[in-house]
Amino acid sequence: MNANSYELVIQTHIRELTYRGVYLLWGWFLRIFTLVMYRDLWLYTLLTPLGDKGVFLSLTAIFNRGLQLAVVVRTLSIIPLMYLHLWAFAAPSLHKSEQLTLFGLMGLSLLRGIVAFSLWWLIFLPLVCQFFLSWHHGRVLSLTYLPEVTAYLDLSLGRLIGLGFMFQLPPFITLGVFMKWWSPILLMKGRRFAYLLLLLVATLLSPPDVGSQLILAVPLCLAYECAVFLRLCLKTRSLQQQHVINFFMS
Repeated sequence: MNANSYELVIQTHIRELTYRGVYLLWGWFLRIFTLVMYRDLWLYTLLTPLGDKGVFLSLTAIFNRGLQLAVVVRTLSIIPLMYLHLWAFAAPSLHKSEQLTLFGLMGLSLLRGIVAFSLWWLIFLPLVCQFFLSWHHGRVLSLTYLPEVTAYLDLSLGRLIGLGFMFQLPPFITLGVFMKWWSPILLMKGRRFAYLLLLLVATLLSPPDVGSQLILAVPLCLAYECAVFLRLCLKTRSLQQQHVINFFMS
């Protein structure tokens, strides 16, 4: 392939990526307005663990939070479509085994996302709400509890994004090794930089206190270590199998 043909192929791929990106962005943008109309449904669903009680402290808070929920719901719902476009773009240039590997990684990523959301909604969020609600029953003072919806949404959505990021970290590391963006050895040598990055992510996704940041940062670091360990074990096993094959072929 000469230089002109190579440049033409690159331009074709860039054009295809641009079309797919514009299509996804335009569909995401149009659907936002439809989801905003159902903001009461999203708020009612999320406020269920609090006993359907809450208060907004500013005039524009209910609109802003409704828009935020619409963005989150639309972003989560468009992920399978993004994977479909990624598969349609990358699959024709891959071998059969590579297609199976990429398909398995995308399926595993979607499955882990569903598991993360289920754990957050069915287990973690009710436990957190039950724990904090148990503290408003004072022995001396008779206090009325009315949660501030903005702070509650920040807490719940931040934990959801953090939990989803933690569950998606191993497939992302595996995909990077598969695409040869990095190697398990490089991941081990760059462990301190990865910890720093994960701590920064935990800081952005959690409330501004050390306890909340550590609660999110420690599982992220453990997920990183598990992913690196599994990839290292798989690479060692592959090398052992290759040595056995070379031994019998020689």
